[in-house]
Formats: sequence, C-alpha cells, structure tokens
Amino acid sequence: MADSYRLAVLKALTAQLETIAVADGYTHDLAGLVFRGRNRWGESDPDVMISILENPRPDIGQFAGEPEGARAESWPLFVQGWVPDDIENPTDPAYGLMDDVETCLARITAVVDATGEPKYQSEFLLGNRITSFRFGPGVVRPPTDGLSVRAFFYLPVYVGLAVTYG
Repeated sequence: MADSYRLAVLKALTAQLETIAVADGYTHDLAGLVFRGRNRWGESDPDVMISILENPRPDIGQFAGEPEGARAESWPLFVQGWVPDDIENPTDPAYGLMDDVETCLARITAVVDATGEPKYQSEFLLGNRITSFRFGPGVVRPPTDGLSVRAFFYLPVYVGLAVTYG
C-alpha cells in the first residue's frame, strides 16, 4: 500500500534530518536516529535522538475548488531532540543539536540569491512535495520527571501542504 501524502512528507522530512553528519560539518550524526511519533525516551535509548511529532492543534486551512475539493494548509509539527546532559549545565548540549537541526532544515528553502533558484535542488521543498516550509524559535528544556531523563528541545515547524480530496 502506498504511503498517504502526509506520511510521505514525514518520511521525506525524516530523511532530510538523517543527512546531519559530522562529515558534512555538523556536530552530530543522526543517520538512523530520527523517528516519527515518539515523545518519550528512556535510559536504554541512544544518547542523541530526534522525533517528529504532530502538533495537537491543527491549522484551519484555506479551501478551494468546487465544491471545495482542495485545501492549502500549514501543517504544524514539532521536531524534538534529546541529548545526554552536561553535569554542570544540563541543557547546553541541546543547543548544539538544535543548531544542527535548524541548519539542516534551512536547506529545504535555501535559494541562490542572484537567481532565486533552489540552492539544494533535491532537498528543495522536500523534493517539491510541499508548498512551503518554515520553522520558529525552539525551546530547550532540562530533564523532566515523568517525561525525559535527558535534556531536550522542541522546534516548531510549519509545512505547507496542498491537499486534494473527493
């Protein structure tokens, strides 16, 4: 069975984040460490991990077509990342991982200033699967009882979708 449109976008976003590698100038290697739908990590999990979560508050969307057979929307997601703690300053490592993630995500919409053409053609709009992409300021949090044994960050992400149905 083929993936739904949203799942195909999530898989493309997962693959994009898994390109983060020390060999490419990042400070982390995330191949095989990016997941969808996980919001808790435990002691037995790898030290550094990323999860893509759907925001529980959906966008309203803009309807089009007769009788409204299409919709443009901004799909709100969260990218969450976990890191091992620094003993003195537990959240410090989370800022480095969040920086790697932001740098990688910026490639999705990067264009050449002189021409406006995509700077990274195969990565542009996740391979032209989406209509827009933006991310907001992230939040870094220390380990929290009942939630995470490690420091972590949340980064809000907004994915432009063009949905047709009916």
